[in-house]
This record gives sequence, C-alpha cells and structure tokens, in this order.
Amino acid sequence: MIKLAFFDVDGTLIDSMGLWYQVDADFFAQCGVPMPEDYSATVAQMGSWQTAEYTISLLHLDCTPQELIDIWNNMVREEYLYKVPLKPFAREYLEYLKSRGVVTSVATALFPELYEPVLKRTGVYSLLDVFISSGEMKLEKSTPEVYLTAAGKMRVPPESCMVFEDIVAGIKGAKAAGMYTVGVYDRWHKSDQQLLKDTAHRYIMDFSEMM
Repeated sequence: MIKLAFFDVDGTLIDSMGLWYQVDADFFAQCGVPMPEDYSATVAQMGSWQTAEYTISLLHLDCTPQELIDIWNNMVREEYLYKVPLKPFAREYLEYLKSRGVVTSVATALFPELYEPVLKRTGVYSLLDVFISSGEMKLEKSTPEVYLTAAGKMRVPPESCMVFEDIVAGIKGAKAAGMYTVGVYDRWHKSDQQLLKDTAHRYIMDFSEMM
C-alpha cells in the first residue's frame, strides 16, 4: 500500500523544461562560446550542484557553484513567478491522493526560491506535505539518499513509497531506494521516452491515468 508519493517538479509537476533549455542557450551565448550539442541532455540527468560544477569546469569559469546557480535562477525567476504552468491533471491527482490519506512530497533539484513561488501560484503548494531539494543537499537524483532522507523523516518504509519523475536518473535513484517508480511523459524529453519506459515500473502520459 502506497503511503508516501514523491514528485519531481521540473517536467513532472510543471511544464518548465523548455525554459531551462533556453537558459542553456542564452547562457552560452552570453559567455561567447558555442553550446555543445549534448550539453542540455547531459545536465538534465544531474542535480543543480553537479550541473554547476560541470559547467564551471567545461567553461573554465571563475565562480563558485552557488554563484552560478544564483545566475541561472535569476534568469528564470520571472517565469516561475508568473508564467510556468502545471502539467495536465497534476492538481487533480494531488487532490486525489490527499483525499485518500497519502502523504505527498516534492523531491526536486530546484531551490525553494523557485519551487515555492510556482507551486503557490498554481495552487498546489498546500497539497504537498514535505519538500526536499537535492540542490540544497548537493546530491544527484540518481542516488537513493534524496528519497530515503524524506521517507525516513516521515517514518515510511521505501516499499510504501511511489516516485514520479520525468528523467531516467531520478527513476534509477528511486529504484535504488527500493521504491515504486512512475515515469512521466514530458514533451521536451522525447528522445529519452523509450528508456524512461524501460527503466520505470510504470509510464504515464499524464496524471489522469493514475486516477
């Protein structure tokens, strides 16, 4: 029986991945160098801290990972505050889970300064009980610690947890934690969808399939 459901934010609860791809392009343009063709796909599987470290090494930047994360966050802040929408049926499914007594948690690479405004604006913040930022923890989603930490706080065993993710790395981390996994379709990750289907226990096009 599922007692705790984890949700990634970018690409899972909200339709925001296209914005981050634009940030990648804009940032490389500002640096005056061409962006590697595989850059966006590579960093999509990383946490915020690891992405910053990778980019600093790649471009030989003179800044700390936190300083670079702050630059990127400032580039998207207005979009998160006012524009980024929920994915289809996300609110309805969270309401469905809450009506059945399931604890709900965010497990995201985003920092609170971004996920709090967008979740509050779209009306789902109050439907979530626990908030975990792998960015703040400086961990990648491909490791089970992100999920096990939250489950431990709620005293829920891994086998009673379900994880929703749009990227393969997140699914692998949740499976390594011993949790049931659901891959969520995202239009910005079309090339990875078959691998996501093959990796997750279940795959959905949108949350209406879960109700």
